[in-house]
Amino acid sequence: LIPVQPSPLDAWAIGDTVRITRGAERPYLFVMTKANAQANVTAQTIAALSHHGPVARTFIANRVAYATAMASGLTAPEVAPTGPAAAETAALWPGFAVTGHTPWNLWVSSEGYGGADSGRVSMRRRGSRVPQ
Repeated sequence: LIPVQPSPLDAWAIGDTVRITRGAERPYLFVMTKANAQANVTAQTIAALSHHGPVARTFIANRVAYATAMASGLTAPEVAPTGPAAAETAALWPGFAVTGHTPWNLWVSSEGYGGADSGRVSMRRRGSRVPQ
């Protein structure tokens, strides 16, 4: 995943990251972070990125939940499993099909965010302990 904020600076700086990733022969997927769906700069950045590789259909909005969770050493879905941050994070994972890989640090359990059918996603390494 290559996180990109909707700004000209991030779009201009992405060239080196793409060159390094392609040189390593690794698949990649751009993910818009701190994005506002109604802002023109978001659409412009997505359009510019699409010339360099695949862009995730789901973006991560600019939410306080992400910063709050990080301060606790958790992810936003762990802090608020039914909140909007959890929903957009869960919606991001199908985009990995574009890369042909499953993220090494993704685990799924039957607990789910909204029920047993949805599956729970954690950004932690497999085998790591989740604080109680």
